[in-house]
Amino acid sequence: MATRLKRASGTRRLIAHIIDGFTLWALFWAFVKVSFTEPGNGYDSRKLWITAFVLTVLYHWLCNGLWGQTPGKMALGIQIISRSDSKQIGFGRAAWRLGFTMILSFVTVGVGALIDVAWLLWDRDRQTLHDKAARTLVVEVGHGNPDPYGHLNRNRNRALRSISRARSGPPDRSDRGATP
Repeated sequence: MATRLKRASGTRRLIAHIIDGFTLWALFWAFVKVSFTEPGNGYDSRKLWITAFVLTVLYHWLCNGLWGQTPGKMALGIQIISRSDSKQIGFGRAAWRLGFTMILSFVTVGVGALIDVAWLLWDRDRQTLHDKAARTLVVEVGHGNPDPYGHLNRNRNRALRSISRARSGPPDRSDRGATP
């Protein structure tokens, strides 16, 4: 159950967010240099803002939906899980978690985002408001865990069992059908 898991500290979450910010910045500028090269015309600021927004949404939604971790969270050994069953949050919950933050920030002209993040400082479960809205927890799982949910390992083990069965051949059935 989720209550036995160690909650990620605010410091770890902040550092993970900073790492993700630098990662997004690098991805954004690499994408811009490849896609928006217009000699002599400069860059269209509207296209840049839209690109930054879409890239940010996709980055957080895909990473959190697939793995429960962004690269920053992976580096700090923290992961987002469902509060109810301690399992992967999936794309729907990742979208709601991100959407809640964006809506709150937009409606309150940024003030809500500050309150959202600051909320974990006094919350007993170290949850932000978007964690509460999406019913998620951010917990410590260890550093650089490439497959936090064990899907790849489970499939790998299943494949290894199949290979070993194939190598050993079919079971010996010589004693079947023989009458004593």
